Amino acid sequence: MLCQRSPGRIAPELGTADDPAPVGRTDLSERLSICVPKLMKAFFCFLLGVGAGVAGHWYLTQPKSNETMAQAKEEVRSTATNLGQSFKETFNGEKIKMRWRVLEK
Repeated sequence: MLCQRSPGRIAPELGTADDPAPVGRTDLSERLSICVPKLMKAFFCFLLGVGAGVAGHWYLTQPKSNETMAQAKEEVRSTATNLGQSFKETFNGEKIKMRWRVLEK
């Protein structure tokens, strides 16, 4: 049961805390085993999850985001290539040997 029954909360026509209700006759929350605040919280969390899923699906399926992602990948590739060329020029073995020769003199 989701909710616990507190003493004295039985409807008068159904009995009292000292004299329980006849078998088969209970109040609505016990009959349905429902605690409304807990169910509302669960339903709200479910709706938030559905909303997040729909928003994520919508965002990831947009053509503009795919174009932007492809453009970003191309920029990363070109930057990495330029950086590699720069390292090759800076750390060229012949240039390093020449610099050491100059420093040794």
